[in-house]
Amino acid sequence: MVTVETTLQDRDGIIKVSSGKKIYLNEAQVTALLNSDIVTYPEDGGNGYTTSVKTKLIEKHFSLFDAEPKWELTFQLIE
Repeated sequence: MVTVETTLQDRDGIIKVSSGKKIYLNEAQVTALLNSDIVTYPEDGGNGYTTSVKTKLIEKHFSLFDAEPKWELTFQLIE
């Protein structure tokens, strides 16, 4: 399993406050994610309701030398 920390930006490049997520993916899921042009991203719709938005991956950083290796990914809304 690989730790993936994500951030979501709106179309203007402003980071959405509640967008940060930490997920755990296997190698196949990480490969599919990094090779996708469009990624469906979960977004908090309020009152415990979750929606999904279409995004593109605009920045990726892999940290191998931290205590726990992880990907840090930034997505941007496209719709």
